[in-house]
Amino acid sequence: MKCNHCRIGHLHSTKMPYITFLDDQIMIVPDVSAYRCDMCGDVLFNKGFLEQLQYLLDKLTEAEYPPATAEWLALNEQLGHWQPSDRMS
Repeated sequence: MKCNHCRIGHLHSTKMPYITFLDDQIMIVPDVSAYRCDMCGDVLFNKGFLEQLQYLLDKLTEAEYPPATAEWLALNEQLGHWQPSDRMS
């Protein structure tokens, strides 16, 4: 597969660490499958891996609800959801 960056080299399958920043900290994921160009060194990581990592990071960093909202959500789950067929007129 030709490199999209330099358009001269070829991409070869390899394993390498994925390095990114999360707030003020560095996060390293070792041995991630990637493609690396033999001419320019450009690296492409698997799109599926990046999407899964983003999903996990979003879950990890999602903000908690304020207490009033958390209470309302808990009460709503206990009462069940209103359905149009339950309505009597």
